[in-house]
Amino acid sequence: MPSTAPITDIVTQRPDYWEEAKRYLGKKDRKLAKIIAQYEGETLQSRGHAFHTLARSIVGQQISVKAADSVWARFMASATSRSPHEGEPARASPSADRAVGGTPHASVLAYGLASAETLARVSPPQGGSKGLSPLHVLAMTEDDLRACGLSRSKALYMHALAEHFHTQDIHAEGYWHAKTDDDIIKELIAIKGIGVWTAEMFLIFHLMRPDVYPLGDIGLLNAVERLYGIPAKDKKAIRDYGERWRPFRTVATWYFWRSLDPVPVEY
Repeated sequence: MPSTAPITDIVTQRPDYWEEAKRYLGKKDRKLAKIIAQYEGETLQSRGHAFHTLARSIVGQQISVKAADSVWARFMASATSRSPHEGEPARASPSADRAVGGTPHASVLAYGLASAETLARVSPPQGGSKGLSPLHVLAMTEDDLRACGLSRSKALYMHALAEHFHTQDIHAEGYWHAKTDDDIIKELIAIKGIGVWTAEMFLIFHLMRPDVYPLGDIGLLNAVERLYGIPAKDKKAIRDYGERWRPFRTVATWYFWRSLDPVPVEY
């Protein structure tokens, strides 16, 4: 499941369909109606920062919520405390695929020198991201990332994500919003380390798309099993049962997560 760390970023967006979805789902499903009533006033929230959301999802892959929160805190402290300085000699560029030992990622070196001003201009902070940008990550070596608690694979994934965001023109207003869910998933899973689940978390927590149903999420599967008696391993049955929650399966999923966790799920 996604991280349930305390929200320290400025929340910039809430879904405009939430109240409509609550009324719709409450009429369709009495069990879901009871859960919704328990958490009046709470909603899905987005930090409004695409890179931040995906980076956090990589950190959280296949580890516990508590462990992910700890690694993320160390990563954020390390990443946002550094920036390449003007006047620092550019070193020989390593392989474009990853950082090697104590050498920054090739994308930073390819531009020679980068200042804090450059970092802000190329990837401006958005939505309370505490200044996290692709160039901050690309300036970190694999060893830097692993010192934060990331595995070698996740360090490579983090660099791949930062490389994609740094080299692609995806910061323009409306870039993601103009694409369908399927198109976004297709684009994101082409990035090393991003799978369907991570892409679905992006659709939910960054874009707040209303009808995402992440069947690869163990929290969703466990909640449906607990509430409706459908075995978590029977994804086809859970998929079919979820048809009753269209077109607001994101909202149903969020409330199922909420029924399992003491604080709202955020990414």
